[in-house]
Amino acid sequence: MLLFCSVHPADCISHDLTHLTVKDMVRLKGKDMILPGRIQVMAYLKDIPEEQAEGLLNELYQVAEKANGYVPNYVKALSIHPEVYDAWTKLIGAIRSKMRMRRYELITFASALAMDCTY
Repeated sequence: MLLFCSVHPADCISHDLTHLTVKDMVRLKGKDMILPGRIQVMAYLKDIPEEQAEGLLNELYQVAEKANGYVPNYVKALSIHPEVYDAWTKLIGAIRSKMRMRRYELITFASALAMDCTY
């Protein structure tokens, strides 16, 4: 029995493991799953909603919304510590300023591939 938890435990669906191939297992790598005798729990991050944001967090939310038309999840994920997100954006800005955008995008893409990131 394999249990996938994609968004919330209430949305989990069960599948029989016997039909899965090695290719299937590679595709499932990194997914939250419950195997017999082994439980992995999906992490949920507490965030601060946009309407409750104050100070630096409110400023960061406004900048993100102006740039994207909405506040992305990666910004909300760091809403409990907005100073960390602020430092991260400054670091990325410093790195980007020293290279052409095409090179930065290729490095970002290659890094995501190397880490099996699908986000």
